[in-house]
Amino acid sequence: MTCTIFASPSVLTRHLRNVHFPSCRSVVLCVKNDEELLYNPLDIPDLIVSISECFFPGLVQFEIIFESEESLTWGFPIDGFTDPRFALAFDVLAPLLSFGRLTKLDLSYFCTSAIDDGSLRRMAQSWPQLEEFWFGVGSNGICWLVPPSVTFLGIIHLIQHCRHLRVIEIAFNASSIDTNNELFSKIIPNKGITSIGVGVSPIVDPLAVACQLHTLLPNLTRVDRFQLFGDTSTLPPLFQNVEDEWNRVNGFLEVLITGAKMKEKIGQGPQECQCSLLA
Repeated sequence: MTCTIFASPSVLTRHLRNVHFPSCRSVVLCVKNDEELLYNPLDIPDLIVSISECFFPGLVQFEIIFESEESLTWGFPIDGFTDPRFALAFDVLAPLLSFGRLTKLDLSYFCTSAIDDGSLRRMAQSWPQLEEFWFGVGSNGICWLVPPSVTFLGIIHLIQHCRHLRVIEIAFNASSIDTNNELFSKIIPNKGITSIGVGVSPIVDPLAVACQLHTLLPNLTRVDRFQLFGDTSTLPPLFQNVEDEWNRVNGFLEVLITGAKMKEKIGQGPQECQCSLLA
């Protein structure tokens, strides 16, 4: 494993241009930044290119950590975390697609709100061995309040193409979708995931979201969301009620799991998503 600490993304980029790790399989890069915010988004494209050129294509684990004493407020973000300029476009992250053997990818510090369903599908297709995936969400206290572009369809792409997934932490726009569409109806559920992290993902219709999640992830018992402290009325409207709505999802999931277990006991097949019981 390589674990290295650098003073800024630009310093890290310059260092990576001068070294190569032809056989390194696990990497953790830590950037300690004295600036007010975690990173300058203009520094990231060159950094990602340098990472893709510096490390072995057979890399299996990659994590990058940004630390800034001024910007991290555990449990509640500073105003800068609403700035869409920090959202990284797909083209910025695309060089990482060359690491086709990744089993763990932690990009939890980056704002990934500009990545849409199509881009996430390309990522999932490039990383079929993924087991652990942190994407703009993690346990680091970072809470981006830029509306995500990924929808439930993006989550379906992850489940479809990354069959080994057991950890998912991702922000997405959670709402009901047409469950009769071919992509949803033909998906093979992932039974290995029991919890997911969604940060402060905006949500509409918690009942439909719970049913869709239960169909895709039949052993899902809870959704972990970021806990916001203070006056949430000052947040962008899209994020003001996310805690209550995701708590409702967890309540619905508990009922769905209980119903599925009861059906198994009486010898019936796996439960379809019986949302009528929850209405």
